[in-house]
Order: sequence, then structure tokens, then C-alpha cells
Amino acid sequence: MAGLQFSSLRNNQSATERSMAVILSYSILDRMRANRSAVLAGNYNFSDAACTAPTGTNLAETDLAAWLASVQQSIGAGSCGSVSCDGAGLCTVSITWDDSRGSAADATAAQSFSIQTKAQL
Repeated sequence: MAGLQFSSLRNNQSATERSMAVILSYSILDRMRANRSAVLAGNYNFSDAACTAPTGTNLAETDLAAWLASVQQSIGAGSCGSVSCDGAGLCTVSITWDDSRGSAADATAAQSFSIQTKAQL
């Protein structure tokens, strides 16, 4: 019984992280919709392996910094996000995190999980 409860809690945590990733991806897309001219100019494109938030003061950089802080606070310190938009406003938002607690195969091995959301802005 204890094993079943442990497995249930582990999988529930994983499901919560996946749900938060979806919510957070739509959060940045909503911010981007409000600043479409900056999206089309490529100001929201962000991909950083170290996941260091932008430090600028324009709206796109402050949106990205606040969004990355939310991703790391909601999903975990090892999580990161990226945004990629083409010149026509088709954007892909990706969020990646360690889902080893939700993995049924081996809970001790790092299991990277990523979710992608695409939208036309």
C-alpha cells in the first residue's frame, strides 16, 4: 500500500509540472500577443543553455525575465524555457525540466522532459 501511495504521489507531481508548463507557455504567448510588433522584430527570441534571464529594460526583455523566473519558481530550479519566432509571427515556446521523480523506469536517473507550444501571433 505504501508503494502504491508513493507511486501515486510521484506521478501526481509529474502531472502538476506538465500542467504548469502548459500554463506558463500560454502565459508568455499572451504577453507576446500584447506586444506583436516586438515579436515580429524578433525581440522575444530567446534560447540560452545556461537559462540566464535577459537584463534589459524594454518590454520584451522584462517579459522574458519575469516568465523565466515564473518557470523556475513553478517547475523547479533546473527548468528552462526558450522562445523562437519567425518573421511572420509563428512562434514556438519550449519549456524543459528534470522529470526524474515522475519517471516510472528509474527515479534516480535524470529524465529530461520538454513541452512545446506553437502559436501564430
